[in-house]
Amino acid sequence: MRHVGWRLRLGLVLLHLVAATLACSLDLSGSSPASVDVIETFDGPLLTGWRLADGASAAGGVLQLPPGASAGYAIRSANLVLTVAAERQGSGPLLIEYGASPTGAYGLRLDSGAISLVQRDASGAETPLSDPAPLANATGRPVTIEIVYNRGTHRVYLDGRSVLAAQDPVPLPAGDIRLHSEGQASAAVNVVRIVSPVPAPRLVVVAPVNNSRYAAGARIMLHAAAFDWLGVDRLAFEVNSVPVGEVRSPDPAGAPILTGSVAWTVPDEQAYRITVEAFRTDGASLGLRDVRIEGIRAAGVQMPPVLPTAPPEATPTASPPTAIPTNTPARGSGAPILQGPVARADTALNVRQGPGTEYPTIRVMAAGERASIVGRNADSTWWAVVVNGVNGWIFAGLTTVEGDVSAVPVTTP
Repeated sequence: MRHVGWRLRLGLVLLHLVAATLACSLDLSGSSPASVDVIETFDGPLLTGWRLADGASAAGGVLQLPPGASAGYAIRSANLVLTVAAERQGSGPLLIEYGASPTGAYGLRLDSGAISLVQRDASGAETPLSDPAPLANATGRPVTIEIVYNRGTHRVYLDGRSVLAAQDPVPLPAGDIRLHSEGQASAAVNVVRIVSPVPAPRLVVVAPVNNSRYAAGARIMLHAAAFDWLGVDRLAFEVNSVPVGEVRSPDPAGAPILTGSVAWTVPDEQAYRITVEAFRTDGASLGLRDVRIEGIRAAGVQMPPVLPTAPPEATPTASPPTAIPTNTPARGSGAPILQGPVARADTALNVRQGPGTEYPTIRVMAAGERASIVGRNADSTWWAVVVNGVNGWIFAGLTTVEGDVSAVPVTTP
């Protein structure tokens, strides 16, 4: 099965930004046992293995489903995020069921020309949950499908685009995940990720840093990032309860990740409360965050970091990366001396080799553990840190910063 760039297209970076993650290996049972790529969850291992039936097999981390074959996966929670990269051949649909039990199931039907959400009862009869969405050239090419189900709300992303949404007034209880190839269809399915329960929405004010000071007349960027699997529609910025701008998602249905900046000029010498609130498309608030800054005279001020107005694309650079120093242990104690600004982990937090979830985890910081900040990425969403002598990167949105980060340089892994 050809590789699908699902990490970039779905923006799964922020899965790791909203909660601590635990990694578990998933073994496939059946005639050809194999190991699937690491599946990350928010409550530890919740699966006992795939049950393969009617000729289904597993090889190289991919489930192979000939016509009429099926695979099942036991799960405790009804709420989940399921990501698969699927390639279908032949005539007939691939059905991805979730919440499957003897009483019924939800199903995503992937056919040659359409993708649709249905609910099945115990007899197998189907009721549509939404109008189908067109699906062009679905045969013979892999597509990345993201199914989000949370408390009766369904959302489906296809190759990074929101294509289906539905509200179920009578949610089904927890049930299994099942994959079926029906009719004469065969399918190869790479289960990329299962997350359960669905992580809560997250809103982070990236800049300015709380308790910063700026010269009166300085023009600064107010920068925030919001995450919600059911879609973020807009970010609203206010200063002292006065609106100063907003950022809207380019997708009318909202996007799982929305970042943006608003330029604002510090008017005079006084205190300011900057607030950011995130909203879904139905107007529901995803929360409000605030920071406080002070406008002062030009002498001795903290100049604002330069931030882009949109997330930059990852591009290689010919310049050498900034050297990252290591902590020096304190004489007579096992604790390191933390110099300069410090990041304190708000929860258990992965330390990675680079600023993104595509980089491997090299260790995990415990909640409350502190690390020296020695660099940042271009939009200040990841800190380069030194933690107990180990150089790595952590997501800024899950940390509390101690000290002044205005002079922290942009660096590369």
